[in-house]
Amino acid sequence: MKLILLLLFVSIHQMYAEPVYSQDNKSNVEKNELIQQQPLQKTITGKIIDEQGEPIIGVNIVEKGTS
Repeated sequence: MKLILLLLFVSIHQMYAEPVYSQDNKSNVEKNELIQQQPLQKTITGKIIDEQGEPIIGVNIVEKGTS
């Protein structure tokens, strides 16, 4: 009798444990998809001038914190 109750308990436990695992796995996939998205890009236009207001030719602009 104890063996039957033990097997019944284990089988019921397995039935309810399986859907929870699949739901957790699904949320991890969604998180990974968000991480793998490309970063946003923004085009900035303008004119670089010196102290007298004259445009500086051949200037390169680098965003701070990038290489």
